Order: sequence, then C-alpha cells, then structure tokens
Amino acid sequence: MIVMNDEMLIQFLQQIAGIRIRKWQQNRTTTGTLSHAEKRQLRSMLTDYEWMLVQKLVPEFSDDAIGLARAFNAAKLAVAKVWLQSPGLSTRFVKLDQAGTQTIHLQVRLEYVLGLLDVLDFAVPASVATQLETHQLDLLTWANQQ
Repeated sequence: MIVMNDEMLIQFLQQIAGIRIRKWQQNRTTTGTLSHAEKRQLRSMLTDYEWMLVQKLVPEFSDDAIGLARAFNAAKLAVAKVWLQSPGLSTRFVKLDQAGTQTIHLQVRLEYVLGLLDVLDFAVPASVATQLETHQLDLLTWANQQ
C-alpha cells in the first residue's frame, strides 16, 4: 500500500474538501508529522472507496497534490457515471454544518450484496441539490455536465 506523506495529504484534502486547516496546521507539534489521531481525522474525510481511489492515483502524482486532486475528482465522476447505470444504486443528501457554513453532500451509494456498500461523496451547491431532489435535474445529466 502506498502512503502519502503528511504534507501531501493535507494539501490534497484542502483541494478536495476545501477544508480550512491552516490554524490546525499552525498548532501542530514541531515534529512536522501528524499523530495517528490526526491522520485518522483527515482520513475520515474520505469514504473507503474514495480512499482506495486516492491510493491508486498517488503513484502517478508523487508530490503533485493539485494534480492528484484533479485526477481524483475525474476518477470519482467516471466511477459515479458507471454506477448510475447499476440497479444497486441509491443516493442520499447529507447536510453538514462546518464552522458555521452548511454544505450539502450528495452520496452516491452502490450496494453489491447485503452489507457490501461503496460510497462516493460529492459536495453540491444548495441550488443543484434542490433541483436533483425535486427531479428538475436528472442525476446523470448533472454528472455529464461536470
């Protein structure tokens, strides 16, 4: 298994999740490494399937976190488009409050057999979430527009 160094993981998550961790970084220990708890916290921002995608892409982008983030988003979208054709697909919206800002996440979920579930998570603007929920916008159409 290939593991990203701490700085690359932080940059990648900043690009993907748009997270604000500058203050957190400043308060880190002077050793320059993340504790196991900190790594777990950052890792928890990705689903298991998304983490697997990251691990597949890391060798191609060594220290290029921005390139990795772009490739990751493209891979997630490509996988989601295939999943949209699958009978085991379900979707749900999750609203998260982070630092006083509400974000809406579209979770595309594919269950292969009972208990074997993969999830892709997409942050979506509230207007898009409303259109998708009210069927004013088809999910496959939205995915193709991305």
